[in-house]
Amino acid sequence: MGCLKRFAIISACMVVGIVFLLRHCDSSKSYDANSVGLVNGDGVYADSEQVTGPAPSYDEHKEHESAPAWIQGNWHVDTDYGGISLKIYGENIAETSGGETSYGRFKYQNDRLYCDFGDSQTFVYRLVRETQQIDAGNGLLMKKTE
Repeated sequence: MGCLKRFAIISACMVVGIVFLLRHCDSSKSYDANSVGLVNGDGVYADSEQVTGPAPSYDEHKEHESAPAWIQGNWHVDTDYGGISLKIYGENIAETSGGETSYGRFKYQNDRLYCDFGDSQTFVYRLVRETQQIDAGNGLLMKKTE
């Protein structure tokens, strides 16, 4: 049982690490927190076993939605490879992971934050309204620290 537990922890670390590495290295793809895959330039999930249908993307033609007030403030989740922190104030967002902080802005639509950190990518965080948490991907639910 100990080996299985270690394998699961190592596998989860590798998946999360690869996603963040790809997010910072490949400008033609973006991560969607609703799946464990990347969204390629054609809007189709790639690099996961669930290669199906179009990825959720921000619809510029849809009426503007205001993000729920509860997302404002500081958020954190611990992972096996380190913590992920968010600071959200207004439509500004700062993400700290692996000792590096990226600053940007987000748009809100359909319980998702579409974040632009100025690196030609869109990083998507899914909101979990029922528990008022932010899903950082792969089921990593962030908790509000302030």
